[in-house]
Amino acid sequence: MRVSRTVPQGLMTGVRRSMQDEALREERVLLTRDRLVTRSCKCDQAYLVRADCKREQLKEIVAAFDIALDSSSLLSRCYFCNGAFRDTKLRPEELPPGCGVPAGVRETVSEFWCCSQCDKAYWQGRQFTRTMSTLAGRIDALRVAPV
Repeated sequence: MRVSRTVPQGLMTGVRRSMQDEALREERVLLTRDRLVTRSCKCDQAYLVRADCKREQLKEIVAAFDIALDSSSLLSRCYFCNGAFRDTKLRPEELPPGCGVPAGVRETVSEFWCCSQCDKAYWQGRQFTRTMSTLAGRIDALRVAPV
């Protein structure tokens, strides 16, 4: 049996409009594979991603927006709000309330990076070194000629 996953047209129109309004308000570009979004966008705030697989999409976006990638920019923004990290690292006792750090981590980790906008805290966990080396190794592969 096949299950239909269609969304009512009126609802999708509202979602598209909401995403476009947010992109305009935050001065961001909306990346999409939905041609209707780029056709109906109020200005040049939408970019139609043509590539199918994620790696090719990333290459396309890096080339289209002439994004300079280097290892120092990796993990330099908040995952949740895209805010910049504070300039100085924080000790456990300096962390703001509600920053999301479990008590056990506060006892074992001595340095934290905190988002300047939403106060979410980050730290170097067990997978940090492996993740950074994997990401850094892929940067050269993303440097491509402009589209």
